Amino acid sequence: MIRSMVYGCLLACMQAVSAQISDLSLRGDFTGNWTDPSPNNQGIQIEVLDNSRAVVIWFTFDQNGDQQWLAGLGDVSNDHIEVDLRRFSGGNFPPELIDQQRLVIEAWGHASIQFSDCSHGEMSWTSNLDGVPSGSMQLRRVTALADLPCSTAERYHHNAHFSFDAPPGNWQALVADFSDAVADGIDFVAEWRQLPEPIQSRYGFMLSGSNASDDLAMMLATEIGGLQPNALHQLRLEVTFATNVPAGCAGIGGSPGEAVTIKLGASSNRPEVIENDGEFSFNVDKGNQTSGGEDAMAVGDISNSQQCDDVGLAGTWQLKTLKVGTVPMLAVSDDNGRLWIYVLTDSGFEGRSTLYVTDFRVAAAVVTAGTVVPRP
Repeated sequence: MIRSMVYGCLLACMQAVSAQISDLSLRGDFTGNWTDPSPNNQGIQIEVLDNSRAVVIWFTFDQNGDQQWLAGLGDVSNDHIEVDLRRFSGGNFPPELIDQQRLVIEAWGHASIQFSDCSHGEMSWTSNLDGVPSGSMQLRRVTALADLPCSTAERYHHNAHFSFDAPPGNWQALVADFSDAVADGIDFVAEWRQLPEPIQSRYGFMLSGSNASDDLAMMLATEIGGLQPNALHQLRLEVTFATNVPAGCAGIGGSPGEAVTIKLGASSNRPEVIENDGEFSFNVDKGNQTSGGEDAMAVGDISNSQQCDDVGLAGTWQLKTLKVGTVPMLAVSDDNGRLWIYVLTDSGFEGRSTLYVTDFRVAAAVVTAGTVVPRP
């Protein structure tokens, strides 16, 4: 309850946007000065106002080599800007001596700016003035606003990649969502070992268990440190695992592939299994089966790219990668700047499930007031 109140208080102070916005959608973090990488002394100033508008000013030259500036209020759509440009002339210096009758504002033409990432783009243009050819030029970022990072790499300063080709170190395996009555039938196995053929060149952490409880959950977790203490963090989590379960298979209680949900999560609490009246559960809120909880997000299932009708129930072992989507995972670090991160299965298939976790990636950033966090 306390954590829910903390999340609600902090997020209420932030501007939330649609979860459909991608990493390359234009936001205020694209605001700055841009230039043509070739030595042509062209300057473009871009100011993204909101999700639909941007001011564009082009500092350039006319056909006689005299300086001119073109400006317009453009339309933003995902990763590009469309803008009608106007030319301003007839002024003089100092400003108080300008003859208003001499000022001329005329339609110059149209420009389209397409961005490939946070630092590069291309601008093309057409002019409706005689003697001005159409053309295009590459753009490179020159300046950016302070404390307004753009790319995912810039936003997430704490990055870690755990590969289980090496021994697993401090990772721990846990199993929950069962009762004393069925404990002997679970036969939970968790160990680091070589992957089966045809991917036997890799190693992974195997999680295997029989769902005698109709709701078995298996978890692999570790601790990360070095974060800001007692701070709300947004996290990008990604897991790669090996599975031989084809898609579209029928099974007791549910499909052996689609009914075994993969979840990624984080918590300031060290994951543990707690017992209450003979029922064993996790001390973190993972949700139930296909639904996520406060401390975990459902990201997919264990089915691979094969089809059950083509290969049968036991398919070829393949690697599969799942990750948290556009909406980041949110978690508050503990007093020592630590979080526990984990991958888990939440099964509705009433049979045995086995997978090998080969890689886990995490990127974390402190959420500050004014940060744009997509709405869940």
